[in-house]
Amino acid sequence: MKENSSDVIEVRTADDHLQVLRNKKIMPFTEQRWMDLQGVFVFAPCPQKVTVIFSSGAAVELRLHEGSMVATVLLPAEFSNHTLGLLGRMNSDPTDDLMTQSGKVISSANATLGEIFTFGARWNISKMSSLFTYDSQYLLDSYFFPSSHDSAFVPAYSLHAKPDDPLVADMLSMCLGEGAQFCIHDTLISRSLAVGNATLRAHQHYQALMEALQPVVSCGWLPTPRNGRKNGTHYLQGKTLGFTCNEGYILYKSTERTCLEEGMWTGEQPYCISDDKVGFILGAFGSLSALVAMGLTLKLHNRKQARERKVESLEMVTQAQT
Repeated sequence: MKENSSDVIEVRTADDHLQVLRNKKIMPFTEQRWMDLQGVFVFAPCPQKVTVIFSSGAAVELRLHEGSMVATVLLPAEFSNHTLGLLGRMNSDPTDDLMTQSGKVISSANATLGEIFTFGARWNISKMSSLFTYDSQYLLDSYFFPSSHDSAFVPAYSLHAKPDDPLVADMLSMCLGEGAQFCIHDTLISRSLAVGNATLRAHQHYQALMEALQPVVSCGWLPTPRNGRKNGTHYLQGKTLGFTCNEGYILYKSTERTCLEEGMWTGEQPYCISDDKVGFILGAFGSLSALVAMGLTLKLHNRKQARERKVESLEMVTQAQT
């Protein structure tokens, strides 16, 4: 795989681990688990997992399980409507996923399994444009010299388990839950429980990844009040955080805050005040209240005296006119 002028990265199976090649040369991951290369970043946290990330944000995750390699392509939103082939159009509209090289769209709702297989086969690449490395006689004989696609090959689209098949009992006990139909098919076609289990695991990983990539609403991080504690570490929609204070401190403002759909927290950021400071504040507030009350009383008394003097003056004027 490559992007524009980046290094060419190839990942293939080698016994019980994945082998990474850069520009047709094997890369050792014995001393470090990541490499920042020309236009591409490669991360191998363990021998059975490799993640390749290009400058555009496009990434390919590869996992090895039971001898089978599973590839997951992760693309930024900017790639929407710009993909073709086996990736579809990446626009959340499955009706135009089966688009041929000529731009013709095959209806996915009415397409038969044979038509879908033929569609995929037509997207095979030529040996001249292939990025694969054929550095062994086995790879040359198995993949380079033979035709890229055998037009006479017809896959088994569906298989039925026979009651007397000794594989069936173990297969049905293993292939359970979502993705069971894929597990059953691959077990029967390969005659291997390991292959069926690898298929089931790959499907479960895909489902978990799709769930993890769903858009979420985050209200942002909230700090722990000084001399207090924060109960909870989730900051997504619907989650509630609680706040308490250490012994000798009193919580002021919100004891709980909930993340709303709008991405805002309810309540106000709490803080903890020590008991002696609370007493000082209350005492200061009481003194201030007394001063305010005294000032208000004097003001009202002065207004009353002014009204009384005004009334006396009017009475004196009236008597003089009389």
